[in-house]
Amino acid sequence: MGSASSLRLNEDQQGIIPRVIQSVFESVRQRETKNPNCSYRVRIQFLEIYGEEIRDLLDPTACAKVTIRENPTGDVYISGAREELVTSAEEMMVD
Repeated sequence: MGSASSLRLNEDQQGIIPRVIQSVFESVRQRETKNPNCSYRVRIQFLEIYGEEIRDLLDPTACAKVTIRENPTGDVYISGAREELVTSAEEMMVD
């Protein structure tokens, strides 16, 4: 997912993924502070799309058949990819 050292870099040295991860958890913290009766759960999927192939980066066996689908209302979703519950940016950035 990333390296733990990615979080120790200056903001201008970080790539887009560490910046987005930090932003998501800062937003969650702010919203939970504003409304203590509200809580959020963050789930992640990491996919690699190369040509026509989609690979689930959370599946170490690489056996999952991941496909991009569209439901009848036109919403796009990922089928077959593993999803993990995470509680912090640091948890997401561990190798």
